[in-house]
Amino acid sequence: MKCIPKNYINILKMASIFTSFCLIIYFILPALVNSSFWNIFRSNQVRIIGGRDAFKGEFPYQALIKAYRRNESFICGGSVISEWHILTAAHCVADMDVMEIKLGSTVISYQAGVPVFIITPQDLLIHENYDSDFMKNDIALIKLKYSLSFWSERIKPIRLPRLSLQIAPETYDNDIATVTGWGKIHDRAKGAHNILQTARVNIMPFWQCKYYMATMYYKLEDNQICTLYTGSAPCSGDSGGGLVIEEEDGIKTIIGIVSFGLSFCESGNPTVYTSVSAHLPWIEYHTGIKTRI
Repeated sequence: MKCIPKNYINILKMASIFTSFCLIIYFILPALVNSSFWNIFRSNQVRIIGGRDAFKGEFPYQALIKAYRRNESFICGGSVISEWHILTAAHCVADMDVMEIKLGSTVISYQAGVPVFIITPQDLLIHENYDSDFMKNDIALIKLKYSLSFWSERIKPIRLPRLSLQIAPETYDNDIATVTGWGKIHDRAKGAHNILQTARVNIMPFWQCKYYMATMYYKLEDNQICTLYTGSAPCSGDSGGGLVIEEEDGIKTIIGIVSFGLSFCESGNPTVYTSVSAHLPWIEYHTGIKTRI
């Protein structure tokens, strides 16, 4: 039997240690980073903090989505975009068993005469490239069984953005937008608020948010938008709700869908939205809605 010199054994030991270190860096560290990222950063129940009560009929496009998944239920928002379709976040409806959708109301509690739709998975269309791990293409459509026909002033569609804006992630940098939801009214509150909340938010410059998210080990895509939490904003309520601006003609236009945000509320932390502009071809293809050029 051939013996191995002692210095060779030391070299082999060092090689083994180096190999183990490489394995930790390559396989284990990313898992820890991702785990830390989602435990600290991701909160898909983004809540309105520091807003105000919405007036009746102020946001006629707002939908309340109550989803039931296995033994749990949760609330999301959505936006009416046609008499047949509601736009929301994919993570709100993925793997759900059944949903209730309430329209034309600013309160969660039961109201006589307010339409409630029962939705099953067959009525859903989730983006084919939706990534639930990193919240990419977090967008979905709900097809209603019955036409809304917009019989009430309290139920109307929100306008979609122009098709020509779909390739420019910086289009809305520094704009002021509006968000709505039934989330907590302050960070220590528990559960949803009964009355719809609304708040004004600042749209974060795309490059700035992309840099910030990179420090959190998250790659921001061109089809995402950020707003900055400055005291009244969505913060760690409703996912799926719309990010809305008022265009020069005075008409409200939806440009984003609440996707995720920090699980704690501190000034300077962004909330991430799915860009509606970037997904206009997908929306148009599946709904037949003709978007503006």
